[in-house]
Amino acid sequence: MQQQLHNLSDKELIVRNKKGKDQEAEAVLLERYGHLMVATCLPWLNAERNAGVVFPALLEKLRAGLKTDSIYKMNEWLHQAIRNMQSKQDKPLPYPSREKRALLGIEQQVESALTNTISTERMATQLEKAMATLSKEEQQALTGFYIDNRSFSDMAKARNITTEKVRLALKSAKRKLAVQMMEQSYGQ
Repeated sequence: MQQQLHNLSDKELIVRNKKGKDQEAEAVLLERYGHLMVATCLPWLNAERNAGVVFPALLEKLRAGLKTDSIYKMNEWLHQAIRNMQSKQDKPLPYPSREKRALLGIEQQVESALTNTISTERMATQLEKAMATLSKEEQQALTGFYIDNRSFSDMAKARNITTEKVRLALKSAKRKLAVQMMEQSYGQ
């Protein structure tokens, strides 16, 4: 079972652990990030704070936090939790904004769409609706780069602009598309 868990993403392991069904998921996460724990704590250890005292307390704190905290990037959460322990601050980590939560929700939908046909069809429909709200230039930038696999320089030559302007236009179009997808997700 643990071998199968090693193939899961951090987000999937966190969800499994929070549901309380799978303590092995917690072990995989801590094994995956054990080096970060050691690297972050090593400069902090001294004669008063030896590893035999610090690491068990840290592991208990992290195990409790894995079940209760909102974790979006495991390495950032782990680093912040260790820093909080070192400075003896027991305040919880800040809850992410609505936009950040929505963007993470869409990322999870995309990940599930890769393996689920129904999710793929739903995501394709959402993407079509969101693309229809964009301007023609934004649609052309996105389809040219992602579907037609055109480079920035090819797109810049075709439109008689610099590659930097193409990059900025593509970045703007992606942001608008993500906002449209988020709005659709809230509407459901």
